[in-house]
Amino acid sequence: MNRAELKKLVARGEDSRTQFKADTRNAASLASEMAALLILKAEPF
Repeated sequence: MNRAELKKLVARGEDSRTQFKADTRNAASLASEMAALLILKAEPF
């Protein structure tokens, strides 16, 4: 992802597939959400 793509993503805002995290100080919580995302992507639909 380059800078222009990131700007477009941010400009579109959050939706059902995109969430922005303002507080990343809680590493365990962030890691848990990342793991859930990986599991979701691994599941066949």
